[in-house]
Amino acid sequence: MYKPTRLYRMPRHEVFWLEDGNITLEASGILFRVHRSWLVRHSEFFATIFNDKGRHIGYDTVTGIDEDEQICYLTKLEGKDLEALLLFYDNPVVCCGDIRFSTLVSLIHATTILGFEADRLQALKLLADDWPSDLDRLHAGSELRSNAAQVATLSRACGINGMLKPVFYEMARTSGFGLGDVDESSNSKILSK
Repeated sequence: MYKPTRLYRMPRHEVFWLEDGNITLEASGILFRVHRSWLVRHSEFFATIFNDKGRHIGYDTVTGIDEDEQICYLTKLEGKDLEALLLFYDNPVVCCGDIRFSTLVSLIHATTILGFEADRLQALKLLADDWPSDLDRLHAGSELRSNAAQVATLSRACGINGMLKPVFYEMARTSGFGLGDVDESSNSKILSK
């Protein structure tokens, strides 16, 4: 069982250390104390792990569960991603209003990794609103989006289908993407050989 030697020296999250919480999650060296029943209700991932009491953890997301101390060590999740998920539940109206791109990325990471499927679908809808698969709608703003490469990486990492078409289109529109200034006459000579 993996046990950090400095567990009690790890910082507690300022907002999400609930005094009446009954399970501690560790992500990126930060401790979050939340309600186990809430995790099980919203996450298939946690429902499976806690119902199995951690005996058959077939996941590389968790290195272990310490039943005595009620701690779940998350390895594939950064603290900022877990924080975004908890903020989303704490105040979904504010979170869904005008959400920052970095917060949306963290929310998608957390919901994907931890199996919060309903919330993942909602976060993906927010992303699709900014990145519509209909290229006419994408181009309608005519303003170049600066986060195309990040969305491509997110799409691949989190298995988001249908997002690469608008992202690659947007990347092709940006200056400096691809070959840059190419002399077409030299290209035609190379191709004719």
